[in-house]
Amino acid sequence: MEEKIYFSDSYGKPISEQDSMNKFHKAYEENGVIRKIEAYEVNVLMDIEYFLDDNENTDTVLAKLTEHVKRFVTLGRRKEYGKYTIVKSSQFSKGKVLFKACELVDENNNVICIQVLDWKTEEPILESTEKYIIDDKGYDIAFFNYNDEGKFKSLTGSIVSELSVFIREPLYEIEEVNKYLPNLFQEYPYYRNATFLPEILTL
Repeated sequence: MEEKIYFSDSYGKPISEQDSMNKFHKAYEENGVIRKIEAYEVNVLMDIEYFLDDNENTDTVLAKLTEHVKRFVTLGRRKEYGKYTIVKSSQFSKGKVLFKACELVDENNNVICIQVLDWKTEEPILESTEKYIIDDKGYDIAFFNYNDEGKFKSLTGSIVSELSVFIREPLYEIEEVNKYLPNLFQEYPYYRNATFLPEILTL
C-alpha cells in the first residue's frame, strides 16, 4: 500500500516540509485517498482527523490516536452516493464526544453542505445546516443558512456582493433572492432548504 505525505498551511495551501514553521498540516494519502490529517503547532501534534475503513473499530482507533494528540481527534467514515461522498464524523476530546456532523462532498472534492447532528440521536440539527456554491476555481461564491424548520434563512457571498453596492447583504427572503438572482433556485434547487442530499439521492 503506497503512502504519500503532504504538507499544507492552516488554510490548506501546499508548502514544503522545510517551509513548515509554527503551524502546519500533514496529510497522509493511501491509494489516492486521504486517510489522516495531522495539525501541528510549534511541532506539537494538536489535532488528528482520521478516516476509518469499514472494518475498523471506532473505540480501538480512538484510544490509539488519543494517546498521541494534545487536543482533538476527529473520526470520519466515507460513503459514496452517486457522484457525491458523504462524510459522517465525530470529534472527541480526551475520549469524550464534542460534536457530530455530516458533510456532503461533490465530485470535485468540494464540501457543499455541512450539517451538525444531535450527538445522542444523530438526527440533523436543521438550523446548523450550511450550504455552499463553489465556482470553477474552488472558491465559495454563495453561502446559505436555514432556520430550525429547515427553510431558507439567508444568502451571503460574492454572488450577492458583486450584484450592486446598493444591494444589502445578506439576502433574508426567498423573494429577495428571486428578485436579484431570478434563476438561482431554478439552477440550484438543492439550496432552497436544508435537505442534506440532493433529490436524485436517497439514504
